[in-house]
Amino acid sequence: MSASPTDVNAIIARYRRRAADFGRQQEHFAWRANRISHARVATFLVAGMCFLAGGLAEFGSVGWVIAGVVMAAVFVSLVWWYGRVLAESERLGQLKEINNRAVARVERAWKRLPTGPAAALSDEDALAGDLDLFGEASLFHLVSMANTPIGVRTLRDWFLHPADPAAVVQRQQAVAELAPWLDMRQELHRRGLRLADRQADPGRFLQWAVGQPWLARRHWLKWTAWCLPALIVISVGLAAIGAVPGSTWLIPFTLNVVLGSVYCRQIHEIFALISTRHGEIGQYADLFELIDATSVTSAHLEQLQQQTVAHDAEACREIRRLGRIMDLANLRFSSMAYFLIQSVTAWDFHILALLERWQRRNGPHVRTWFDALGRWEALASLAGLAHDNPSWVFPAIENQPPGEQALRARSLGHPLLANDSRVANDVTIGPPGTFLMVTGSNMSGKSTLLRAIGANVVLAQAGAPVCAEQLVLPPILPATSMRIHDSLADGVSFYMAELRRLKQIVDAAREPAADSNRVLLYLLDEILQGTNTAERQIAVRRVLAHLLAEGAIGAISTHDLQLAADPALSKAGVPVHFRETIHSEAGRQEMTFDYRLREGLATTSNALKLLEMVGLGEK
Repeated sequence: MSASPTDVNAIIARYRRRAADFGRQQEHFAWRANRISHARVATFLVAGMCFLAGGLAEFGSVGWVIAGVVMAAVFVSLVWWYGRVLAESERLGQLKEINNRAVARVERAWKRLPTGPAAALSDEDALAGDLDLFGEASLFHLVSMANTPIGVRTLRDWFLHPADPAAVVQRQQAVAELAPWLDMRQELHRRGLRLADRQADPGRFLQWAVGQPWLARRHWLKWTAWCLPALIVISVGLAAIGAVPGSTWLIPFTLNVVLGSVYCRQIHEIFALISTRHGEIGQYADLFELIDATSVTSAHLEQLQQQTVAHDAEACREIRRLGRIMDLANLRFSSMAYFLIQSVTAWDFHILALLERWQRRNGPHVRTWFDALGRWEALASLAGLAHDNPSWVFPAIENQPPGEQALRARSLGHPLLANDSRVANDVTIGPPGTFLMVTGSNMSGKSTLLRAIGANVVLAQAGAPVCAEQLVLPPILPATSMRIHDSLADGVSFYMAELRRLKQIVDAAREPAADSNRVLLYLLDEILQGTNTAERQIAVRRVLAHLLAEGAIGAISTHDLQLAADPALSKAGVPVHFRETIHSEAGRQEMTFDYRLREGLATTSNALKLLEMVGLGEK
């Protein structure tokens, strides 16, 4: 469907105002950071001059030293202030870019909208390719505001695996609540950007958190790591009073070095499972903090919040604590300081002991925390879609009686098309025993209609609003045959590749689904084009006969009007068509399409006319 231009323009104008406001604030903070930077340099030089004067002056040297100390303190304060101002400037710049991208998203300006981390998770599933679920200019490209790998995977799975009606209703309520909270959703997106840039996948960390502790199973090693540093201290103390030779401390020191050389590589591998030197795992705390601070009312969001504070283990607090421990573990990246401290104190063993204490306390809850975070990011993405498309509606997914299942849509459009170029149509598919037969000439809109149906079904069963004024459907298992590719490597022809795809669809209709109320929806675009007309008609008739017999519902597009006239299909087929208009302009013929769906079979074709228009007609 098409939203009113006023609504769309108002949304775009709001994003542009926000981008401009954040841009002005960013410039102000950048100016302040520049001034503070100059003040830092000046203060550092003055402090140095004061200390120098204090060292050289014959009289009043103490005063110069005191002045140097004061200026040094001012310098440290300026360094801290500079960091805060620079961080705020960076935050405002990120929010500016987020709002600029939001404009591109509303306008469907794909080149101005980065695909983000979803590219690495694009699925090769046939449905994903046929319906443009992933990649550039895809449904995921339009919807996703998720940055963490677990949030990206959650939204991807929601697109690929339909939810049951009860779960859809819960998600719809959560999405409706989050949709107006623009500031919160953009802040969640901004905080996640740091993790998206570094691809900080918590998968290995989750495995560690629920796994068996390494050091706790080696009690002798744990006690040795305490005893050797103690012996070093005692040896040095006794040597200082002359009770033992001065080199006695070298014995426990050497043993400590040997112990570290044997085991520290394994310990560092454990550290790497938790976080890298950039401290990504600690940055997840900012996301949990925002989630916990948000007041919610929908049952699903309340449940997700409770998951992050289960069993007196608050995710935000515990992740921050883990981040502080990992900051200590990062000493291993400072080669000289690390060698000295490790050799004297067995540093890595003590840090690992702290980590395993954290693991025992929080390990059982960590996966629940991150699952809640992934769901929250996915819901926020769907809420952004609802906010940016106020005329879209939440569908009704109903458990309809067997034999009466049907998809009914009013003013259904393709969600990936821009508002000013989208044409909406009323569509009904079903009940079982019938199918929608879409006919029409080239470029008239047949394939776009099928993809619009499929894309909106995916959105509907993910819990998102759909591009329609109304959509009612049963629980559906979608299946498609649209973009078929042959394979030279496997020796598979175009025709055989399509037959295999159709076999999968027929088998899916035959096999009882886990949910007995879920009906197969097939969308077949110009199928079996890789053979002659006579055999194609026979093959298509057989495929449709199988699907009709199994109670599936669906739509097919075809140029073959003789197929529509087949007695075996005409009883079950519900014919609709698109048409074109040919008119003369400036001495040449032009062809236009209104993309309006009409009842009945197509009465025109345009293949030869298009041949003439590109200069390949008869002379």
